[in-house]
Amino acid sequence: MRKLAAEKHVDLAHVHGSGLGRRIVKKDILDYAATQEHRQASAQTQTVGIDSGVLGISPSASTPMGDAANLRGTTHPASPIRQSAAAAALAAGQSTAQVSQVFDTDVTNLLRRLTSIRTESPSTTLSLRACAIYVVSRLLRRHPALNASYDKQNQQITYYEDIDLSIGIDTPQGLLSPVLHHADQYSLNEIGQHVQNMEERCLNGTLTPRDLSGGTFTLSHPTSMGALWETPLVIPPQSAALSIGTPVQRPVVVDGADDSAIAIRDMVYLTLSYDACLIDSSAASCFLHDLQHALREASFLDDTDDDNGLA
Repeated sequence: MRKLAAEKHVDLAHVHGSGLGRRIVKKDILDYAATQEHRQASAQTQTVGIDSGVLGISPSASTPMGDAANLRGTTHPASPIRQSAAAAALAAGQSTAQVSQVFDTDVTNLLRRLTSIRTESPSTTLSLRACAIYVVSRLLRRHPALNASYDKQNQQITYYEDIDLSIGIDTPQGLLSPVLHHADQYSLNEIGQHVQNMEERCLNGTLTPRDLSGGTFTLSHPTSMGALWETPLVIPPQSAALSIGTPVQRPVVVDGADDSAIAIRDMVYLTLSYDACLIDSSAASCFLHDLQHALREASFLDDTDDDNGLA
């Protein structure tokens, strides 16, 4: 197998085994090599800086800011984006009682299906990010406390009618969080298209003030550098924020029909930060449990044009 993988320029760490006990067989290597060749051919026709992989992370997200050598020993005014990020971070620390929970989630089935979809339709905008947005927007209907705000001065809770998701997108200039208003009204395909449009506008600087305001819940995705997880900030008046880590292959115990076995699975960390003034730990756990189940089963991919696939 190693000789065949070397001939086909295939990294065995990225191949899903279909043999007994998830062992890699010849067909797995040939199928993976064919998929990679197809992706490389289609990538030449895609726009630079747009979602080009199943994770939905722009390649430009990891572009460093400026020349590091030229920054040493200098002082510069903070950019507007950095000033805004600093103000939000300070407000979050002073105004919320932030707590975090982490769930480990198996996304093997989801990533395989996304890879298959992208092989059949290279122009698709579906990605892990788009899927997470779709699922979260539906789950917030069932978990209204995570789509709410707490007024500490008046001791009042406001449950938002609309589900407006702030989507964290890395750019060479810094992190931007454009808002997908009424996110729960769109199908999965429509969400994928909206996310692609958001990334384009983040990179070309055409976002409007409305695009960056009115979010009721935040969803972020670490950059393509491989961060396993991060603790997202809860930005007032929001009460919760979710971070989707980078999927990695790890050996895990899986339940079979007759017995348990160890298999290599694609695992990802889901980190939810929330304001304990409004959200109890049990409510946060229920939300993460539902999200974990939906991403693991990936049944919402059965009809990507359905705007209510989790009902």
